[in-house]
Amino acid sequence: KGHPQIVERLFDLLTNETMHCCNKQLTHGTLFRFLSLAIVMMSTRQLLGRRVMGFSTTLVTKAPRRSPFPSSQTRFASNNPSRIFGTDTGPNMLQGITKELDSLVVTVIVDNESDTMSSGLQNVEGFAYQPERQNLQPGVTMCRAGHGFSLLLTGTCGSESHSLLVDAGPDPELWKNNAEKLGVDAGGIDAVVLSHYHWDHAAGLRGAIPVICEKKPKPVLVDLQCSEITSRGRPSEEGDVSRITLHKPDNPSAMELTSLGARAEKHSDEHNLCDDFFYISGYIPRVSDYEMGIPNHASLVGGKWVLDEEIADERYVACKVKGRGVVVFSSCSHAGITNVCRDVTERANAPLWGVIGGFHLGGKAVEGRIARTVKDLKDMNPAVVLAGHCTGWRAKAHLATELEDRFQPLAVGARYVFSA
Repeated sequence: KGHPQIVERLFDLLTNETMHCCNKQLTHGTLFRFLSLAIVMMSTRQLLGRRVMGFSTTLVTKAPRRSPFPSSQTRFASNNPSRIFGTDTGPNMLQGITKELDSLVVTVIVDNESDTMSSGLQNVEGFAYQPERQNLQPGVTMCRAGHGFSLLLTGTCGSESHSLLVDAGPDPELWKNNAEKLGVDAGGIDAVVLSHYHWDHAAGLRGAIPVICEKKPKPVLVDLQCSEITSRGRPSEEGDVSRITLHKPDNPSAMELTSLGARAEKHSDEHNLCDDFFYISGYIPRVSDYEMGIPNHASLVGGKWVLDEEIADERYVACKVKGRGVVVFSSCSHAGITNVCRDVTERANAPLWGVIGGFHLGGKAVEGRIARTVKDLKDMNPAVVLAGHCTGWRAKAHLATELEDRFQPLAVGARYVFSA
């Protein structure tokens, strides 16, 4: 356990032998080394559990999906944690969800859906809903919906208050337009956290950071995951690597964000921000057997396309509200929203009060997970579930049926207030 560099080297060696096998260079020596290293890795897994340097070390126990990449370009997502996760550049911070807030206000700056008419949840003690029409500046029209996600979290504890921006949506102008219409106090934003490197969460930072920094006397902290993956995409259905559909635009790098006025820090482990108001997770353990990421999802790492179905860089944000429990914000839930909820309740040692975010249950590749996800989420018994962005209409309908007066769809421009 005290020598993670040895584990990293084992991953590299095992991957190299895997590549020989994939290329059918099967000498007796190659096969012997491969099997020996596999046994060592299984032993390491028993010692270290499911998590090694931020990655799952679970070995394949069933027939894997056919990779769309030629064997010379195939990689396991966990073959080299340092290549994906990099090295922390920020200070070591207190771990754990410790501080209890008196109140938490959630403002939706970017979401896929607009709804100014529907009523909100009525009978949840300590929870209040303000529709968009109550939050707009006088004389302005509605916010614009768009495929993406951005929340402003403002917590208070006694006389102390802090605001954290979670993601910034897909487009700089969309974020700026909606933030202005909602009267967001950009100068009051203490820090920005990026949940993961996907364009619909990251590209809007190019608009948000200059607006925030213009209102502040010093650079705003932008909390990034160490991987810093700027390009992601999916190959064609035929598996032609030359026909990868790229996610556009590319994600901004730490260097680019610094040039816009931010102070970028990278973290791969759990830590706290804003005087312990907000908890930022590390790697989210994959426990359920049906929440399996995105099939054939790929990332460009070191100039090569890497099969990255797990999207292991995604993190969630959480905080406690006094006398109520923990509220978790899972922007896209590539790890699976039930895995997120299991992890946060274990770390918070508190009941699950609110679950907010995109649950990634929209699209043919993942809609088969809806029934089990909703059942497991219902069994966890959260008081409030607010789902938006990538959740999809089928999943929202299922959530509304099963959770009844505990579920409400997210909507751009809305505010949700959680009080002690």
